[in-house]
Amino acid sequence: MRPCTVALLPALAAAHSIARLSRAAIDACRGLDCWPEPEDAALACFHAIAALDDDDDDTTCPVPPQGEFAFAPDVAFDDRFAVAEPLARAGDGAAMQTVGLLRYYGVGGAPKDDRASARWHAAAAARGNCDGLAVLGGCVRRGVGADRLEDAGVSLVEAAAAAGSPVGLCKLGVLYTDGDSGLPRDATRAYDLFDRAAASGSALGLFNHGWALVHGVGAPRDVDRGLAQWAAAARLAPDDGAEEASFFLWAERGRMDREQRARYRPDACLRLAASLGFEHAVDELAAGT
Repeated sequence: MRPCTVALLPALAAAHSIARLSRAAIDACRGLDCWPEPEDAALACFHAIAALDDDDDDTTCPVPPQGEFAFAPDVAFDDRFAVAEPLARAGDGAAMQTVGLLRYYGVGGAPKDDRASARWHAAAAARGNCDGLAVLGGCVRRGVGADRLEDAGVSLVEAAAAAGSPVGLCKLGVLYTDGDSGLPRDATRAYDLFDRAAASGSALGLFNHGWALVHGVGAPRDVDRGLAQWAAAARLAPDDGAEEASFFLWAERGRMDREQRARYRPDACLRLAASLGFEHAVDELAAGT
């Protein structure tokens, strides 16, 4: 276990509400620039979480917008950046989170730019978006679009997961699946984290939970239930995770029986994944699969 995490464990365990973690992130970034650099925001939040008082748990404070921006049904997938970016610049924390995702993947009409992506996630975290905080943790943990601050990054992911952020739960679950960044490989714990994320209704959570079920990661293999989780994630398009779920529904077509093919329509899933900009799906369609 990483040495700095040992000291943080009591604070992380106490950060059990989105309201509390959100307020801590906002307060931590208040003294930074309006548009903080990812490294500055990550370190400020890291120290704020470490300093949380176990007795200070006022969950009555208002919770700012969490998660991703909710697009109107008539917004085309390729127009997402054009719609969300002005709202993000105006200070909408959910739009900031979405713009960060679009810039990372280079989809939805957004230019791909890892640094810009990390900055948008830092801005989202500074406005109390706990999913944004989790992604910011991932950015600095791996040094993608930001300086590498592995211990701080993992601790932000842990804090977001402890508060119930679906993205935090998924990111922490992946770390336990891989045994990465000083955490032990623990498939059972990973499955429990994915299960919690899926229960929140998150597309990313449903995708990861479905993956664990289809492949028997931390729980008995249950392909039927896993496919159903992927289908539920796909129905949440364009939320993050829907594109992967759609693609892997198509990728599993060879193992589907006739009834499953009729239910999940794998060819339509491939087209959905491609329309969302998922690179593997785009390549498969271009190859005439």
